[in-house]
Amino acid sequence: PPLRPSFESIRGILSAVNIDEYPSKPKPRMSGDAMMYDMFPRHVADALMKGETVPEDRRECSTVFFADICGFTELSASLETHQISAMLDRLYTAMDTAAATHSIYKVETI
Repeated sequence: PPLRPSFESIRGILSAVNIDEYPSKPKPRMSGDAMMYDMFPRHVADALMKGETVPEDRRECSTVFFADICGFTELSASLETHQISAMLDRLYTAMDTAAATHSIYKVETI
């Protein structure tokens, strides 16, 4: 798309940022129950923790969203490990916030 910045532009912007000014916040460890509720819808987590079979769940309408970080391999080759980690943390946090804001159930972030 015409509005997408080039890799050179992104690299220039990132090189101007002092990543040490934006340290990643360590995430607190989750308990087993909290992790289940984070990974599955509440009714599925409840059934699994009780050892019950999870009933089939049908939806009339659903959307699957796949996203790719175009040029990630090239971009990551020019960054330090902590810069890549901080960048991905910000990206995933923004996606999680958007999903929560719009009451969207997020299946997986890989």
